[in-house]
Amino acid sequence: LATVPKGLSAITKAHSAVNATPWAFISLAVCMMAGTASLPHVMMRYFTTPSVRTARRSVGWSLFFIFLLYSSAPMLATLSKISLMDPNLATGIIGKSITEVQALDWYQNWNQAKLMFVSDFNGNGTLELNEFFMKGSAVVLATPEIAGLPYVISGLVAAGGMAAAMSTADGLVLAISNALSHDVYYKIINPKAETAKRLIVARVLLVLIGFAGAT
Repeated sequence: LATVPKGLSAITKAHSAVNATPWAFISLAVCMMAGTASLPHVMMRYFTTPSVRTARRSVGWSLFFIFLLYSSAPMLATLSKISLMDPNLATGIIGKSITEVQALDWYQNWNQAKLMFVSDFNGNGTLELNEFFMKGSAVVLATPEIAGLPYVISGLVAAGGMAAAMSTADGLVLAISNALSHDVYYKIINPKAETAKRLIVARVLLVLIGFAGAT
């Protein structure tokens, strides 16, 4: 650690200031798991099950995969941080010259996207801990490329994120349109509406809500 400016002791200490104890992390993960599993667009999937037992099993599998997602997120951030700051790794950049870091292909790619940059504040030509900046939104996409993996991996990660976002968006739009057509139109405005008319109203609302969300 002595070869690295200011050392790496700062990243080896627990974030006690934010109460990041194991139980605090576990309780936060449980709350987020339960909250995510009860979102409207997720609960709609449970209604398609043929029995109550199957619905309960679906909830269990949902909580399991949500736990994997939320537990892997901080792990990925930690691995990304270590790969950049550990001088014993080939990917470490702290302690190297600013010119050498700026010549890296992955740095140039993400710097052009304005998601990463370095700045020699003290003018000594060496990259220190407080001279490298990367936006949090770039961690997931940049980590595979920083580790030396092909850029195709970053593309696959981006495609997976986009697919998840689209799936969530269409589920929420569908949940909103169904709620408005059933709870507002059918229950309040026109209780005698036939099923065909209610279906038409739901589809019209679906288009309007989707358009409003896109704009």
